[in-house]
Amino acid sequence: MQRGAAGTMTSTPVARKSSASSLLALLRLRLLFSAALVAISTQQSAIAQPPAAPRPITLPGCPDKCGDVSIPYPFGTQAGCFLPGFEIVCNDTFRPPRPFLANPNLDKSKPVLWFNDYCSGYSGCSSSATVFKPIELIDASPPLGQARVYAAFSFDCTASDNTVSWSRTQLIDTSDTSPFILSRRGIVLVGVGRRGQANLLGAWPGTTYGADDGYLAQCASVVNPAAVPTDGAPCTSVGCCQSDMPPDLRCSRINISLPSYGAMTTSPCFYAMLVQKSWYNFSTSDLRDDGFLKRNVERGIPVVLDFAIRNDDGSCPTGGAPLPPACRSGNSVCANATNGPGYICKCKDGYDGSAYIPDGCQGISYPRFSFNFLLIGNNTLIHHA
Repeated sequence: MQRGAAGTMTSTPVARKSSASSLLALLRLRLLFSAALVAISTQQSAIAQPPAAPRPITLPGCPDKCGDVSIPYPFGTQAGCFLPGFEIVCNDTFRPPRPFLANPNLDKSKPVLWFNDYCSGYSGCSSSATVFKPIELIDASPPLGQARVYAAFSFDCTASDNTVSWSRTQLIDTSDTSPFILSRRGIVLVGVGRRGQANLLGAWPGTTYGADDGYLAQCASVVNPAAVPTDGAPCTSVGCCQSDMPPDLRCSRINISLPSYGAMTTSPCFYAMLVQKSWYNFSTSDLRDDGFLKRNVERGIPVVLDFAIRNDDGSCPTGGAPLPPACRSGNSVCANATNGPGYICKCKDGYDGSAYIPDGCQGISYPRFSFNFLLIGNNTLIHHA
């Protein structure tokens, strides 16, 4: 400040500049505070909005659940609610109910699970018998053309003094006329034990099981003082082994080859199984006791089946049009099956949902923001709402 000729005070250019800077800083703070309030209000409004209704997974009027399991079309539990070969039986004698692939006669005309048991004095095994069982559905993904199911596994368990034993040979048959084939990429052959070999035999579509006694896949597991396995170790033939699946396999049988000398004295069980890839996590306890058997023998282990529409002309039309009748959504495309004949229906890029039901493929929605830009001096304030 400076004193004028009459004794009054006048502002210098420095003082005026300082005052303007203070006002600008205050304005900047007020704008930032206002922007924060608007952002909070926008977030609260978004949170307060009711959630979007779930998209349908089956036809109108059809049940989309069996117990806790979703049943997406082309699967279904009632007449008119499924495509041929995709019928599901919802067994309400369980709590909660459990879904099974339909096979009322438990024969090889439809997918079926069966195994041969031989037992003597082993807790949990009442008698030696051949057992046929329906295949229980875990879940299904129409866009992937895959279903997970429970299946039995093969094993040979014997006490060290040979007083009790229980062995099982497992077979899963998806039937020549069903939509299902054992998944080539979704499952593997796994063997677990101190000394033994897991063997996979099977049949391709149109061939007869047992006509060729050759093995389709094998793996051996050996444990010795120079190779001691650890928990979580990969299955590379020390304690457990693994082999990939051949393609187009509809029927499989898993058996076990064991040496004739003392393998079971320190390892009571050997297991052989087709199982969902990456499901089995090796544990050294599986070499010492029958805990794995007790945990999984009742319901089974997860196995992946590939499915496709296989009862039409067997492939997608040249050029992709017209769409085959199973692809009912307007935003769907046809994709040839990668395992066996047939095709699956998928949503176009940018859409998701079910391609098998009318209007099932819906556009994918993304969050939308609008941006306001405010220039203050050399600073840019960006606010989104």
